[in-house]
Amino acid sequence: TLAISITNIMDDGDDTPFVDESVKETKDGDILIISFSLIIVGVFIGYCYEQYACFHKLERYFPHASANMILGFFVGLILSFTVTEFNDVFSFDPEFFFIYLLPPIIFSAGYNLPKDFFFHNFGSIMLFAFLGTAMSAFFIGASLTAFGALGIVTTLSFTKNMMLGSLISAVDPVAVIMVLKSLSVDEQLKVLLFGESVLN
Repeated sequence: TLAISITNIMDDGDDTPFVDESVKETKDGDILIISFSLIIVGVFIGYCYEQYACFHKLERYFPHASANMILGFFVGLILSFTVTEFNDVFSFDPEFFFIYLLPPIIFSAGYNLPKDFFFHNFGSIMLFAFLGTAMSAFFIGASLTAFGALGIVTTLSFTKNMMLGSLISAVDPVAVIMVLKSLSVDEQLKVLLFGESVLN
Protein backbone atom coordinates (compact mmCIF):
# COMPACT_ATOMS: atom_id res chain seq x y z
CA THR A 1 0.00 0.00 0.00
CA LEU A 2 2.84 2.40 0.86
CA ALA A 3 4.55 1.64 -2.45
CA ILE A 4 1.32 2.30 -4.39
CA SER A 5 0.79 5.59 -2.55
CA ILE A 6 4.37 6.73 -3.29
CA THR A 7 3.92 5.75 -6.95
CA ASN A 8 0.69 7.76 -7.18
CA ILE A 9 2.34 10.83 -5.61
CA MET A 10 5.24 10.60 -8.04
CA ASP A 11 2.86 10.25 -10.98
CA ASP A 12 0.78 13.23 -9.83
CA GLY A 13 3.89 15.35 -9.41
CA ASP A 14 5.31 14.43 -12.83
CA ASP A 15 2.18 15.14 -14.90
CA THR A 16 2.25 18.92 -14.59
CA PRO A 17 5.79 19.50 -15.96
CA PHE A 18 5.06 17.23 -18.94
CA VAL A 19 1.82 19.08 -19.67
CA ASP A 20 3.54 22.47 -19.36
CA GLU A 21 6.37 21.34 -21.66
CA SER A 22 3.97 20.05 -24.30
CA VAL A 23 1.95 23.28 -24.23
CA LYS A 24 5.13 25.33 -24.50
CA GLU A 25 6.42 23.23 -27.39
CA THR A 26 3.08 23.56 -29.19
CA LYS A 27 3.13 27.35 -28.74
CA ASP A 28 6.74 27.58 -29.95
CA GLY A 29 5.86 25.48 -32.98
CA ASP A 30 2.92 27.75 -33.83
CA ILE A 31 5.16 30.83 -33.50
CA LEU A 32 7.75 29.29 -35.85
CA ILE A 33 5.08 28.36 -38.41
CA ILE A 34 3.61 31.88 -38.38
CA SER A 35 7.06 33.48 -38.61
CA PHE A 36 8.23 31.32 -41.51
CA SER A 37 4.92 31.80 -43.30
CA LEU A 38 5.34 35.57 -43.03
CA ILE A 39 8.91 35.34 -44.36
CA ILE A 40 7.80 33.19 -47.31
CA VAL A 41 4.95 35.56 -48.17
CA GLY A 42 7.28 38.58 -47.87
CA VAL A 43 9.88 36.95 -50.14
CA PHE A 44 7.15 36.03 -52.65
CA ILE A 45 5.89 39.63 -52.69
CA GLY A 46 9.46 40.85 -53.32
CA TYR A 47 9.85 38.29 -56.13
CA CYS A 48 6.62 39.51 -57.75
CA TYR A 49 7.82 43.13 -57.58
CA GLU A 50 11.11 42.11 -59.24
CA GLN A 51 9.82 39.78 -61.96
CA TYR A 52 6.36 40.85 -63.16
CA ALA A 53 5.70 43.93 -65.28
CA CYS A 54 2.34 44.64 -63.65
CA PHE A 55 4.06 44.94 -60.27
CA HIS A 56 6.66 47.29 -61.81
CA LYS A 57 3.83 49.64 -62.76
CA LEU A 58 2.22 49.21 -59.35
CA GLU A 59 5.50 50.04 -57.56
CA ARG A 60 5.29 53.65 -58.73
CA TYR A 61 2.15 54.20 -56.65
CA PHE A 62 2.41 51.35 -54.13
CA PRO A 63 6.07 50.50 -53.26
CA HIS A 64 7.32 47.13 -52.05
CA ALA A 65 7.82 48.48 -48.51
CA SER A 66 4.18 49.58 -48.38
CA ALA A 67 3.07 46.08 -49.39
CA ASN A 68 5.09 44.58 -46.53
CA MET A 69 3.61 47.11 -44.11
CA ILE A 70 0.06 46.25 -45.21
CA LEU A 71 0.87 42.54 -44.85
CA GLY A 72 2.15 43.08 -41.30
CA PHE A 73 -0.87 45.22 -40.45
CA PHE A 74 -3.40 42.58 -41.52
CA VAL A 75 -1.50 39.72 -39.87
CA GLY A 76 -1.25 41.69 -36.63
CA LEU A 77 -4.95 42.53 -36.83
CA ILE A 78 -5.88 38.88 -37.34
CA LEU A 79 -3.63 37.71 -34.50
CA SER A 80 -4.96 40.35 -32.10
CA PHE A 81 -8.55 39.19 -32.64
CA THR A 82 -7.94 35.44 -32.79
CA VAL A 83 -4.86 34.41 -30.75
CA THR A 84 -4.30 36.67 -27.75
CA GLU A 85 -1.40 34.60 -26.36
CA PHE A 86 0.82 35.63 -29.31
CA ASN A 87 0.42 39.37 -28.70
CA ASP A 88 3.57 39.58 -26.58
CA VAL A 89 5.62 37.54 -29.06
CA PHE A 90 4.73 39.57 -32.15
CA SER A 91 4.48 42.97 -30.45
CA PHE A 92 6.83 45.75 -31.58
CA ASP A 93 9.89 46.15 -29.37
CA PRO A 94 11.56 49.58 -29.93
CA GLU A 95 14.76 48.51 -28.16
CA PHE A 96 15.16 45.48 -30.45
CA PHE A 97 14.53 47.63 -33.53
CA PHE A 98 16.96 50.43 -32.65
CA ILE A 99 19.75 48.14 -31.39
CA TYR A 100 19.59 45.15 -33.76
CA LEU A 101 17.64 46.09 -36.91
CA LEU A 102 18.33 49.77 -37.60
CA PRO A 103 22.19 49.79 -37.51
CA PRO A 104 22.60 47.07 -40.21
CA ILE A 105 20.11 48.87 -42.47
CA ILE A 106 21.96 52.19 -42.19
CA PHE A 107 25.38 50.50 -42.45
CA SER A 108 24.37 48.63 -45.61
CA ALA A 109 23.01 51.79 -47.26
CA GLY A 110 26.09 53.79 -46.24
CA TYR A 111 28.45 51.07 -47.46
CA ASN A 112 26.82 51.01 -50.90
CA LEU A 113 26.76 54.81 -51.13
CA PRO A 114 29.10 56.31 -53.77
CA LYS A 115 31.97 57.72 -51.69
CA ASP A 116 33.10 60.32 -54.24
CA PHE A 117 29.62 61.91 -54.34
CA PHE A 118 29.41 61.88 -50.56
CA PHE A 119 32.76 63.56 -49.85
CA HIS A 120 32.35 65.99 -52.75
CA ASN A 121 29.06 67.21 -51.23
CA PHE A 122 30.15 66.85 -47.60
CA GLY A 123 29.84 70.61 -46.91
CA SER A 124 26.28 70.73 -48.25
CA ILE A 125 25.33 67.61 -46.31
CA MET A 126 26.68 69.08 -43.06
CA LEU A 127 24.82 72.33 -43.75
CA PHE A 128 21.52 70.54 -44.30
CA ALA A 129 22.05 68.13 -41.39
CA PHE A 130 22.87 70.70 -38.69
CA LEU A 131 21.92 74.22 -39.72
CA GLY A 132 18.90 73.18 -41.79
CA THR A 133 17.56 70.84 -39.10
CA ALA A 134 18.12 73.46 -36.35
CA MET A 135 16.30 76.14 -38.39
CA SER A 136 13.42 73.76 -39.11
CA ALA A 137 13.12 72.73 -35.46
CA PHE A 138 13.18 76.34 -34.26
CA PHE A 139 10.59 77.39 -36.86
CA ILE A 140 8.20 74.56 -35.92
CA GLY A 141 8.68 75.14 -32.18
CA ALA A 142 8.17 78.90 -32.46
CA SER A 143 5.12 78.43 -34.71
CA LEU A 144 3.52 75.99 -32.26
CA THR A 145 4.20 78.39 -29.38
CA ALA A 146 2.60 81.26 -31.31
CA PHE A 147 -0.42 79.17 -32.34
CA GLY A 148 -0.80 78.01 -28.73
CA ALA A 149 -0.83 81.62 -27.51
CA LEU A 150 -3.55 82.41 -30.06
CA GLY A 151 -5.60 79.42 -28.92
CA ILE A 152 -5.43 77.62 -32.28
CA VAL A 153 -3.60 74.56 -30.90
CA THR A 154 -3.03 73.13 -27.43
CA THR A 155 -0.83 75.42 -25.36
CA LEU A 156 2.49 73.84 -24.41
CA SER A 157 5.71 75.24 -23.04
CA PHE A 158 8.35 76.52 -25.46
CA THR A 159 10.68 73.68 -24.45
CA LYS A 160 8.10 71.01 -25.30
CA ASN A 161 7.31 72.71 -28.59
CA MET A 162 11.01 72.77 -29.47
CA MET A 163 11.29 69.07 -28.59
CA LEU A 164 8.39 68.32 -30.92
CA GLY A 165 9.99 70.48 -33.62
CA SER A 166 13.29 68.61 -33.33
CA LEU A 167 11.51 65.25 -33.59
CA ILE A 168 9.60 66.31 -36.71
CA SER A 169 12.62 67.95 -38.37
CA ALA A 170 14.90 64.91 -38.12
CA VAL A 171 14.52 62.80 -41.26
CA ASP A 172 14.05 59.04 -40.93
CA PRO A 173 16.96 57.28 -42.74
CA VAL A 174 15.00 54.07 -43.40
CA ALA A 175 12.14 55.94 -45.06
CA VAL A 176 14.60 57.95 -47.15
CA ILE A 177 16.38 54.78 -48.32
CA MET A 178 13.14 53.09 -49.38
CA VAL A 179 11.73 56.15 -51.17
CA LEU A 180 14.96 56.85 -53.04
CA LYS A 181 15.27 53.22 -54.13
CA SER A 182 11.72 53.07 -55.40
CA LEU A 183 11.94 56.38 -57.32
CA SER A 184 15.44 55.84 -58.80
CA VAL A 185 16.39 59.49 -58.30
CA ASP A 186 19.60 61.23 -59.35
CA GLU A 187 22.68 59.90 -57.54
CA GLN A 188 23.74 63.30 -56.21
CA LEU A 189 20.28 64.01 -54.79
CA LYS A 190 20.27 60.55 -53.22
CA VAL A 191 23.62 61.23 -51.53
CA LEU A 192 22.46 64.62 -50.23
CA LEU A 193 19.21 63.31 -48.77
CA PHE A 194 20.64 60.11 -47.31
CA GLY A 195 23.72 61.85 -45.85
CA GLU A 196 21.55 64.52 -44.26
CA SER A 197 19.15 61.97 -42.78
CA VAL A 198 21.97 59.89 -41.27
CA LEU A 199 23.94 62.80 -39.82
CA ASN A 200 21.04 64.59 -38.17
